[in-house]
Amino acid sequence: MNNYQENSADTQSHIIISNTGNNGDEAIFDESSSINYQNNENFDPTIALENIEGIDPSGQFFDDDESTIFEGNGASINGANDAFDVETLVDAAMGSYSTDELGLTANLNESGQVIEIVHGKDDRIKIGNTRRFPWSAIVQLSIQSKRGPRYVGTGWFIGPRTIITAGHCVYMHKAGGWAKSITVTPGRNGNSSPFGSCTATQFFTVRGWINKRSRPYDYGAIILGKNCKFKGNPGVFKIGKPKTQHLKNYFLNISGYHADRPRSGKNGRNQWWHGKKAVRITNSLIYHRMDTGGGASGSPYWWKFKNGGRKVVGIHTTGGSYANSGVRINQTVYKNLMSWKKVGDRK
Repeated sequence: MNNYQENSADTQSHIIISNTGNNGDEAIFDESSSINYQNNENFDPTIALENIEGIDPSGQFFDDDESTIFEGNGASINGANDAFDVETLVDAAMGSYSTDELGLTANLNESGQVIEIVHGKDDRIKIGNTRRFPWSAIVQLSIQSKRGPRYVGTGWFIGPRTIITAGHCVYMHKAGGWAKSITVTPGRNGNSSPFGSCTATQFFTVRGWINKRSRPYDYGAIILGKNCKFKGNPGVFKIGKPKTQHLKNYFLNISGYHADRPRSGKNGRNQWWHGKKAVRITNSLIYHRMDTGGGASGSPYWWKFKNGGRKVVGIHTTGGSYANSGVRINQTVYKNLMSWKKVGDRK
């Protein structure tokens, strides 16, 4: 039995880049508006991060929020997908940044993989029963880039066919741009894939990530094809855009697939949880000292309420010596996430 307790809260743009053309009914914003990309090729996986220092942007980058899309054939695979060698998967951050850019040169393991930051004692807890919500709605990502190694990341369901993750899990600046494909496995638990797996080739992110590698825009989405059928219902998270004061006061939870755990054997197959309060909040970022590992990128930051309800309030992207951090769900991010959910709901 796991010795952990999920934290509870005390209270309750865009240039369109598409190889299939705009269908005319998708929401379009500005550099925070999304870009949709859909790949008709086979694929390979990667991810990217950025330094946490000195970034506190506000509305002046509205154009960067515009949505962009990559649209592929939505090929799907049912059943457990253990064909890939998880030991070869690399932290997705390496798909867009060098270790020097990330300030992580000192945080490499013997295989050259990035180890995201553990602050103080490593208190991460492995989740045993991933068939239960919320763990079931958290997804292991095996990302195939257009060039380079496969990468490991994390995502979470916002709708039955829409998975939210870090932007550097879908678009990798140093590995060919848009991922060729991403295999998603909800609630993966070691060699067990209780809901099966699907391979997706339709992705969203925002122009601020593609053009600037800017951390406030390091978020994206994976859209599952209509032929993707899981074995059971993994569940979906609700999202919120809370006030700064609430984010400062309430405990956060995080859970994802960490490539540095266990210390030996096949990494990136198990889900690891931690929880603490945030240490700093800006208009677009949440800083915290919850322990993470490479592969955690895209993990949700969520609140659990006393009535059992949950809301995701941020998306993990980065490890750092001062604090780990991720994208805050503010009004603009919320608008993009909900527009991407609508795309998945139409499948």
